[in-house]
Amino acid sequence: MTTWAEVEADYHQFFLAAVDADPSATDGAGVIGTSPNVVVVRTGIATGPVSVALSYLEGEPSGHTEQWEDVSRAVVKVTLPLKVMTNFGDVSEDHEVVQPPTTGWLAVQISARGRSERPDAIVEESSEQYLIEVWPVDTPKGTRPEVSGAGGDRGDWYATDATARRRGPVVWNPDT
Repeated sequence: MTTWAEVEADYHQFFLAAVDADPSATDGAGVIGTSPNVVVVRTGIATGPVSVALSYLEGEPSGHTEQWEDVSRAVVKVTLPLKVMTNFGDVSEDHEVVQPPTTGWLAVQISARGRSERPDAIVEESSEQYLIEVWPVDTPKGTRPEVSGAGGDRGDWYATDATARRRGPVVWNPDT
């Protein structure tokens, strides 16, 4: 069963992360950013409560992405327990702790709704929902985040790096 609870977002984000992890060097676009032991969830609101559910699965989720405005995936290296927490390190007591998988790699899918309703707002009541689904994977294939919905639409584990370069944007293919 998936339990929903409110988490306080600050500076357009909250985390699924190890308590001692450094979230400052994350990679990704759209809803999700990652670094070892860190998943950054980017919100539409600047500050305020968002509704969050965390679900640990045995395998890849299927069949519900059409219910969401944005769906993003990534694979993250996990060696420490992960907790839902605020930008200031306050840990959510309403969400379970995600233990590191034996493979060392965890796939994460974040489904989001309501991010465009109150962009950059400071809110008192939740207008955004985030479903975080995690499951163990054997290999680090696709460590770069994948974005769909309002953040992009790619049906594979590739993600575009839109960082300005002298010769233009770079598309990174983790399989080559």
